[in-house]
Amino acid sequence: MYEKYNDKGLEIFAFPCNQFKNQEPLEGIEILKHYQESYDIRFPVSMKIEVNGENADPLYKFLKEKAPHKGFGSTKEKAILWPVLKKSHPDYLKDDEIRWNYTKFLVADGGNIIERYEPSITPKKIEERIKELL
Repeated sequence: MYEKYNDKGLEIFAFPCNQFKNQEPLEGIEILKHYQESYDIRFPVSMKIEVNGENADPLYKFLKEKAPHKGFGSTKEKAILWPVLKKSHPDYLKDDEIRWNYTKFLVADGGNIIERYEPSITPKKIEERIKELL
């Protein structure tokens, strides 16, 4: 999607986080190298950050405030993630915490937060909405 719409104004930024069952153990430049080699990504990848809790990055504090959690994206996602989170990260189930990796935020020009998408919502599922905003 980045290659398809970047020349029309789409930017994608990735913010690796290791708060979800240690799924991002790499550090520093190794994260970017891994993403480029494994997924052939071309968009910017930040250094690892925290998205929940006391040390949450200010960007994510802002995003969660402006686009609160509205529920899991699907019954299947809830069936899979709810038991894992309830056992290992019960704090992520309250308020507007990020529930899992690949939570996405659609942000328009000027920093206007359009919507929050939970992990089960693929970029393809929001492509029409992205096209409307470009």
